Amino acid sequence: MGLGQSEFISHTIQKCVDNSISFKLLPQKTHQRLLGFFDNYNLVTCTNNEEWLSTLVHESCHLDQFLAGYKPFFDPVFDKVSIWEPEHRVKDPILFKKAFRISAQIEINCDRRAVKKIKKYNLDIDLDYYRQTSNFHHATYYYFHKTGKSLQMDSEILDLFPTKSISSLKTAWRERKDLDNFLKSCNTPL
Repeated sequence: MGLGQSEFISHTIQKCVDNSISFKLLPQKTHQRLLGFFDNYNLVTCTNNEEWLSTLVHESCHLDQFLAGYKPFFDPVFDKVSIWEPEHRVKDPILFKKAFRISAQIEINCDRRAVKKIKKYNLDIDLDYYRQTSNFHHATYYYFHKTGKSLQMDSEILDLFPTKSISSLKTAWRERKDLDNFLKSCNTPL
């Protein structure tokens, strides 16, 4: 019998303990509007939702980036610039764009690590769906930077994204005519 969910969770907890990182599984849907997060001191995942295991895998890969010294994770622009909260957003458009690109790069790397981890531990996570939703989220970085608006995920918009691989920064950080046309058909301003 190979590795499984309990081994994945045990290994993640041990990695946190070994590196003085707080590990928390919260029995709630969200925490501060998030399904989970890793902030260099805490790895937190909310378990009262269908995505809890894939969220834990994803956040554990941010832990891996941190422990491996993945350079973009430590870029001072990423560390000091809030890209999502309007009241904290930097006004310099060049710095703002750089922060978005670094964040997208970190997420793409994280999701590639997550796919490998899902396979390694034989986790009960639909890989096609994971890759597709990841690719959607990667595209949101470009569109949020461009418009200041979030894209809402639904099955119609997900169909526009590939299921067999994780996008590269080059493919995620660009305008997409199919997505633009879809958003226009839904009367979503760009």
